[in-house]
Amino acid sequence: MYLYGADFTIETDHKPLEILYSPNSKPSARIERWVLRLQPFTFTVKHIKGKDNIADSLSRLTKEAAKENIDEEDICYINEIVNASLPYSISMDEVKKASIDDPEINQIQKSLQLTEYDEIILRNHKIVMPTKLRERTLKLAHEGHQGIVRTKQRLRTKVWWPNIEKDVEKLISVCLPCQASYNKQQAVSITPTLLPNGPWEELAIDICGPMPSGDYILVLVDYFSRWPETKITKSITTSTVINWLEEIFTRFGYPKTITSDNGRQFVSDEFKSYLKRWGIAQKLTPFWPQANGLVERL
Repeated sequence: MYLYGADFTIETDHKPLEILYSPNSKPSARIERWVLRLQPFTFTVKHIKGKDNIADSLSRLTKEAAKENIDEEDICYINEIVNASLPYSISMDEVKKASIDDPEINQIQKSLQLTEYDEIILRNHKIVMPTKLRERTLKLAHEGHQGIVRTKQRLRTKVWWPNIEKDVEKLISVCLPCQASYNKQQAVSITPTLLPNGPWEELAIDICGPMPSGDYILVLVDYFSRWPETKITKSITTSTVINWLEEIFTRFGYPKTITSDNGRQFVSDEFKSYLKRWGIAQKLTPFWPQANGLVERL
């Protein structure tokens, strides 16, 4: 609030801001809305170098300055994290030596999200595993031929490296015992329903609900024209369904076939007798709603 009515200067190391807030700027509509929101203020944007920007000091905290602020208690705490995160069968000396020789580890040592402890890099409470030890770490986590989820869970609690989850999936995909015991069920392809020769030859029926109000919706769709018929009802007995169909059939006539799931209303003797009396063939799609997708989508 104290900036209202005052002329002030905003110093930033982000050069585009100086251009965006200049009088000759022609920004996009979205950025122009930002400019309009700041119009109550009178200010000038000035570009300065990043090293001269005092607001940038935290992101430029040197490694030496950070180490000076670590006391003995912090060192003990970090040591406990390292020991707890270290995978079995891999010693700390191995990780240290591999970290020193790893070019990838050397490149990420200065990242703000990482902490260095005695040549071992930590990401939060996890050890950033050197490239040389990653394959060995994966095999240790996969001992007992754990699945993808279980192997990832084991690794997430202790170690980290870029694309660790993809490496787990790649390892298990080439593990012969895992692939031999993996019983993957192949989805059966759905045969598309052929378009009838004319309207009202083949129909699909279903019951939707219950709705929050306690009502049900009876749905009937023509495969040829996609014409829907619906009715909101409290009762979904076989008699209710038959009476509703009879009302519709008196207007459009009787179809050749009608497709439904194996709901109790559609597999009852009363419903089958009704269809048989009027020469209507019935197609059932039990345990496979996709086969009756036309009405299921409504």
